[in-house]
Amino acid sequence: GTFVSPTLVAGAEILKIGEGTAFSYQADKAREIWTDLLQNVAKIYQAGIPLTLATDAGTPFNGFELTAVEFQLFVEKIHLTLFQALLTSYHSAQLMKIDQDYGSIETGKVADFLVLKGNPLEDVKVVQQVDKQVYKKGRRVF
Repeated sequence: GTFVSPTLVAGAEILKIGEGTAFSYQADKAREIWTDLLQNVAKIYQAGIPLTLATDAGTPFNGFELTAVEFQLFVEKIHLTLFQALLTSYHSAQLMKIDQDYGSIETGKVADFLVLKGNPLEDVKVVQQVDKQVYKKGRRVF
């Protein structure tokens, strides 16, 4: 099937930080297309095409730690529900055709998950928690 990985955080960070830097041309371009991008991503989702959680980490202003901000942008800018935003991580597993082993917590699947101090279905920013516990294959790694 078709999936879309909009990586909104890349543009959002360029808009936020790029102004007045060596990358101001990127901020100008991002500002030019931002509204259309958001509208088009919303239309894509409303048409039934799943969005995936993805990253352009490693590009300017876009570190790996910002991946969790993508959930917030899905809610605030694309108007997904909290559940729909979190579901984008499962869609990523579907896109990579590894959803039989990853992407959800189910008996028989690989236990990769977070332990948070709040409920991300009540506050999307909870996934941005710095001191979260990270489990990979059932073992705490952070």
